[in-house]
Amino acid sequence: MSDHHDICPFLGLQSDSSVRLSYPDRAHRCYAAPDGENYLPDVEQQQSFCLTAQHVTCPRYGLAGVPLASSSPNAPQSKRRQLSLRNALWIGVGLAALLVVWQLIRLLAQPPEARQPIAPAVSVTPTPAAPAVMPTPDPAFTVAAATATPTTAIGLIEEITTPTVAAGDLLFNLAPGASGVGWVSSDEARGNHLGDSFLHVGTVNGNIFHGVVQFDLSRVPRGAPIRAVFVNLTGLDDTRLDRSSNDSWQLRWLTPEIDEEWSRSNFQTIHNAPVLQTILPAYRQEQLAPLAHNQFAFDAAQIDLLQQALIDNQSLLTLRLDGPMGGSDNLFTWDSGFGPSSLQNAPSLWLLTGPPPATPPPIPTQDYVVVTSTPTPENVLTAAAQVETAAAIEQQIGTATPTPRTIVTATPTPLNESTAEAQRLAAGLPFVVIDTPTPGNAATAAFNAAYATAVAKTTGTWTPLPKDHVTATPTATFAVVTNTPTARTIFELLDRAIAEATRTATAGPPTPFPPGVVTATATPTGTPEPLNAETAQARIVLITVEALIYGTWTPTPTATRIPPSQTGVTPASPTLAPLEITLQEGAPVGAVIAEVANVRSGPDVGFGALAQAPNGSQFSLVGRTEDSAWLAVCCLNGEQGWIATYLVASEIDVTTLPVLPAAGQSRAPAGQPSAWLIDVVRHVLTRLTSAAVATDL
Repeated sequence: MSDHHDICPFLGLQSDSSVRLSYPDRAHRCYAAPDGENYLPDVEQQQSFCLTAQHVTCPRYGLAGVPLASSSPNAPQSKRRQLSLRNALWIGVGLAALLVVWQLIRLLAQPPEARQPIAPAVSVTPTPAAPAVMPTPDPAFTVAAATATPTTAIGLIEEITTPTVAAGDLLFNLAPGASGVGWVSSDEARGNHLGDSFLHVGTVNGNIFHGVVQFDLSRVPRGAPIRAVFVNLTGLDDTRLDRSSNDSWQLRWLTPEIDEEWSRSNFQTIHNAPVLQTILPAYRQEQLAPLAHNQFAFDAAQIDLLQQALIDNQSLLTLRLDGPMGGSDNLFTWDSGFGPSSLQNAPSLWLLTGPPPATPPPIPTQDYVVVTSTPTPENVLTAAAQVETAAAIEQQIGTATPTPRTIVTATPTPLNESTAEAQRLAAGLPFVVIDTPTPGNAATAAFNAAYATAVAKTTGTWTPLPKDHVTATPTATFAVVTNTPTARTIFELLDRAIAEATRTATAGPPTPFPPGVVTATATPTGTPEPLNAETAQARIVLITVEALIYGTWTPTPTATRIPPSQTGVTPASPTLAPLEITLQEGAPVGAVIAEVANVRSGPDVGFGALAQAPNGSQFSLVGRTEDSAWLAVCCLNGEQGWIATYLVASEIDVTTLPVLPAAGQSRAPAGQPSAWLIDVVRHVLTRLTSAAVATDL
């Protein structure tokens, strides 16, 4: 109860109108209405008007017959009183400033040796009459250069004690991370609520709630003497707090085993975790309220345990908040400092240490128990016998002792596929499922069924495949198809064509290649330049026959460079005359697109080269051959020459040029093959006609 002049005199509790609490409470009632109206102001109304000096401006303040501040006849007197208080306040500030200046002058006038402060002994001294403040959350530590004046953060209900920091001491203000604070409930078999806004502790609808807080002490120097440790919590909600109960709320320090699978911890794991120490005091319901500060202090024995834990390289401090675990609903909620419903009053750990040692203590070595694997049973009968033996031992001497946390198992190389899959599952890797071969006969199928039954009896039924299993797809077998050897003569090529036509007529078209077929592509080789006109004509006939049988050749890509031996371009010769080009007026122009091109005396590779034209050389186009394979150009050193059409680019259609006869030919004309070549062509045509007749029959 408080009779402070800043609290509205018409504010009281529902049960007692004379009780006025100095903090917001849901049980507050406004008695300003003359007709006895039961009005319960909300928290915002209480903080804005009821619990401040502005209660006189509340619209309900005048309902009780008290005039509003704006219409009060004593308003000038109230203003004069406020001005007097303001003047007195300014006078006090001025005197304080003069006192500070005088102290500074006195300190500067002292000799240097007299300015060293005497470090007082470390103590925890509460100081009353301090303003209600919260310590600024700061995970970093501070080093005091001189004796700090102990301060006290007075909460709405409970006073908060801060340690006195001497010169050289380190004060750590630690806060948990989002993954280190939250709550668990007994009605949830899996999961937790780490990172939630609330620290629920107590019982609701028969369900037990635990709050958990985990601090990281890795920044505290190992070996530094710990002088004081405090854990501070701030209330957030008391909606389901039973004020008439006689329960208590306590803070437990859990053993470090809980830290191994902390992110996966559920209610059973945290509820059954061994308790190392209980941190006092135990708070009762009258000490719990929203925005109230509750502090737990480590005693001397607990400080020694914490210091030894840091020396043993245990950097996590895990705490559990316990409340009522049965009976009617009785739950209190502290603030976690995270989430949308938090008021940013996160739990804090104040840890005061002395100077760290020059050499930190060595990290203690940890002993491990090495357990060798049990040999794999050779068959199902041996496995069943081992199961029966283990059951008999358990009935005689009890269950086996749980494996210690520091165990190391020597894992051998898996002997079979099932062991390998089990190891993959234990490592968190997906399953790899292979196809089960189809039994070859009924006896094999019966044996597989009997074996699966024996395995189920010894090791249990098969575990259903997880959603992330991976099926091993057999590697595709590729059929490598080699190219058909190139025919050495026209007759051999013709025989192959006749054989393929006969096979197609009798057996049908060939089966398409499967997707796994890979064709072996032969390495291309350059075609040697024919040595005479007969060889050149024989090649033309061979290419014609192959085109009739297999189709035309695929065009050569534009980026492909054709060797000079296949283009009619011969290397530069020192005997060729220098190139002098004269263009005819009005004639179309063509430009050489090859690196270098031979300009010959006739329209064939059998004619001699007059000169070599480099890339970009321009000629006047004056004619062509009948098949447009060669172009007549003018004038080269005053003479007309011939150049292959595919070596020249022009903006006109070369087929519109006049057909000119070749002059000065040094070989047989291209259109008149020798007698033996005529016989070859006739023989080919005869064989093709016979094959076509046989196919039709």
